[in-house]
Amino acid sequence: MNLNTPVLLTVSAFCDAVGISRSTWHKLKKNDQTPPVVTIGGIQRIRWEAVEGWLAENESKKAVGPPAIH
Repeated sequence: MNLNTPVLLTVSAFCDAVGISRSTWHKLKKNDQTPPVVTIGGIQRIRWEAVEGWLAENESKKAVGPPAIH
């Protein structure tokens, strides 16, 4: 993290940072696959440290899908 990186991200900023749509966010959230969310006065925020951990965790996962046809 550098001085220009916010400590807390909005859900929209998180989606932009990792390149996913809000609909993908909602699918991931429904399946408990998002980084932890901090709720402050009803407003959701995501800690940058949680984003980094989530990215590291997901880097090691293989994409799940049908096997390739050769």
